Amino acid sequence: MKIPALSRRSDADRAQLKAATRRLVMMAGGPESAQHVTRVKSAALSRFGSLSDEQFMPIDVVADLEADVGSGVVTQTLAEQVGCNLVHCQSGAAGHGAPLAVENIADLISREAVVAQEIVSAMADGKVTPCEGHRISKAVEDAIAGLRNIQNAASAAAESSEIGGGGKNV
Repeated sequence: MKIPALSRRSDADRAQLKAATRRLVMMAGGPESAQHVTRVKSAALSRFGSLSDEQFMPIDVVADLEADVGSGVVTQTLAEQVGCNLVHCQSGAAGHGAPLAVENIADLISREAVVAQEIVSAMADGKVTPCEGHRISKAVEDAIAGLRNIQNAASAAAESSEIGGGGKNV
């Protein structure tokens, strides 16, 4: 029995969701590791990412794994497929996060350097292996998290009109 909402998805949409599912599981350390933070076993986690299996990852399993890795990989894909943009919000009330500071810039540059290093390393032999692709993807997600930290701090500062929290102003 097909779920009506899924039957309206194009083959490209399905493939995109399956790819996002595979990325999420790999970011969580692979199926063997990921099974320890959710209710399903490794074999099911592998099947959810398989193009040959019609079953998709249950939403609570997506939530468990996305919380574990700190990134809405599958949720972002779903949002994009319906024409929306997922915006990461800091936990807790606005303005209670770390203040915007010069350290945010250094952290971001460091994260971006890791992305560049992973790409250069992967392309050294002229091809990117699946393992290298996963490392690059994880590094990019980490860099995005750094940008989100800056975005959250800037948003909190905009709401409270305080930048720097007693440190140097940016």
